[in-house]
Amino acid sequence: MSAGVVALLTDFGLSDSYVGELHATLWRRAPSLRGVVDLCHAIPPQAVRVGSFAWQRAWRSCGEGTVLVGVVDPGVGGERLVLAASVDGRWLVAPDNGLAAPILAAATAPTVVAADLARVVGEPASATFHGRDVFAPVAALLVEGAALGELGEPIGDWRTMEPPRVAFPSARAAEAEILWIDRFGNVITALAAEAGARWSVDLSPLRARSVERYSQAEPGEAVALVGSAGFWELAVEGGHAAEEFGLDVGASLRFVRE
Repeated sequence: MSAGVVALLTDFGLSDSYVGELHATLWRRAPSLRGVVDLCHAIPPQAVRVGSFAWQRAWRSCGEGTVLVGVVDPGVGGERLVLAASVDGRWLVAPDNGLAAPILAAATAPTVVAADLARVVGEPASATFHGRDVFAPVAALLVEGAALGELGEPIGDWRTMEPPRVAFPSARAAEAEILWIDRFGNVITALAAEAGARWSVDLSPLRARSVERYSQAEPGEAVALVGSAGFWELAVEGGHAAEEFGLDVGASLRFVRE
């Protein structure tokens, strides 16, 4: 049963009216709506892989019954499906382009349908703004208590996402893909925390030592630590690690076991 809350993750940014129109459509079409949570609207444009990581780390923060809506949709207006799913007591609405793949993989026995847009949208849809004209109406139906079977037919196959790159060239070395750079410049990688394992980052000739919290670093010092998502990251105390070392999403960081 819906909790009357919708949680949004998009690449719309905040410089246009897109997010506002999405909110307005939800409020107009879902009289039972109690609130809208903006998880993130700063996913880089069309960056499905980045969006999938951000969504993966955030979705379990939402309570049961929340309708999770993800719109990072380079294929808008094309033939990709629109998915609606039940995932561990929550609902999910997303394009079938891999954005939701990590959540569907982590959920226990998710139920997934391909939304029948002719059946559920009910109004002419723009070819370029399915966030407002497709995803919001589907989410509104879930808020109002619609069952998945009312939205479309079940499917057992959907687009997956290639796992983040993590390699271990030796017992004391790891190379991990950069998944996210937050607004503080912290460089978050795909190397997951492991009990007892401590890693430094090889920034030859510099070595960023391992710490447990930012406050253990000296001003301007580069350090490695496990962030709130449970992955190892590179940070610069009081600085911007990504800019200082010329790093971007999709590149790799080399770690050395301490």
